Amino acid sequence: MVLSRQAGEAERVASLELGADDHLPLPVSPRELVARLRALSRRLPAPPATSEPLPPRMAMGVLLDPARQRLVPPAGRKSTSPAPRPGCWR
Repeated sequence: MVLSRQAGEAERVASLELGADDHLPLPVSPRELVARLRALSRRLPAPPATSEPLPPRMAMGVLLDPARQRLVPPAGRKSTSPAPRPGCWR
């Protein structure tokens, strides 16, 4: 999924042709972003019941920790996210 300030048709088409599943122009509402992420996740196959949890990974300076369902901002940046609800990533 691409989030970009470039909202023109050419940019959207290019990102989709390069492999993005979706392209959202910024600013985007949090509700729409969550809805689109949920829609993308419905297309993924369910992991095997015996699979090991995915290890944490870095992406664009953000630590993604699937096992704890947590996003950790880069060092020195304070998270601006509200307190998470049960079952949501934070």
